[in-house]
Amino acid sequence: METSFERCWVLTQNVDGFHRAAGSKIVRPDVVLFEEVLPRAKSALLDQEVRRGFDVVFSIGTSSLFPYITAPVLMTSARRGTTVEINPARTSLSDVVDVRLAMGAVAASEALWAARDQWRHT
Repeated sequence: METSFERCWVLTQNVDGFHRAAGSKIVRPDVVLFEEVLPRAKSALLDQEVRRGFDVVFSIGTSSLFPYITAPVLMTSARRGTTVEINPARTSLSDVVDVRLAMGAVAASEALWAARDQWRHT
């Protein structure tokens, strides 16, 4: 999806390599284990982009336990941007988002990918 939008960021808690295999270019730092702090430069860049704002934020398949994952959703919601959570389980963001899809990440991502041409033409 990164190539379908002018400005797209991918933030991930995962170290499974799926994002890179899918072609993502903006992926979280190599490995940050639980309770470790993100590198200062990466955190500063994220803070800058969150302050700049997003039109739409998708939270996909995450437990939503980490501030760098929840902050973009919460800030976008506060600014009346569109927020979407895709997760079969409820999280701390479930009651905040505009749209909650109680489904798995793969099925939802495939449906979004199939609909991408509609986004580009609206």
